[in-house]
Amino acid sequence: MIKTKKMTNLTIIFNFIFMSYLFASYSYSQDLKTTRTQYSRTENGTTGEESFSFTLLKNTLYIVDLDYKKQEEYGPLMIKQTGFEQGTYYVSYVPNTTEDPANWRKWNHNMRGYKLVFDKKGGNLLMVVELKGANYNGLTATSFTSKIYYTQEGYDFVNK
Repeated sequence: MIKTKKMTNLTIIFNFIFMSYLFASYSYSQDLKTTRTQYSRTENGTTGEESFSFTLLKNTLYIVDLDYKKQEEYGPLMIKQTGFEQGTYYVSYVPNTTEDPANWRKWNHNMRGYKLVFDKKGGNLLMVVELKGANYNGLTATSFTSKIYYTQEGYDFVNK
């Protein structure tokens, strides 16, 4: 009876530790199901047709260039800011350099931040704003270039 009680207590403790780990892993993330964009625009550029897909899973952004069949994994990211802007809801992500410093060394001066813009909180993705920065310190870039990827709904929203 004593061994069974010890095993039960150990099982409860193990489950508590495991669930705490899982909760900590997801507490600062927001997943995004795979979403396809059909248009893009660089800063000071015109909008053109360009197909990408974006998936955010466990603080890692998976980017697929559907035209050239190239895939990239970018992360870990952390949420920097959320809010409402011009009738939309956004979530801004920046590199989480403290979580995996060795990984970020390879990006060196080509670090990026992402802003996901939705039609409403919990709504449909309209656009992904990508900021590529030099001297990125994890929160702000001292110099950067931007590119916006639009879903069909986002393209229609901007051009109405």
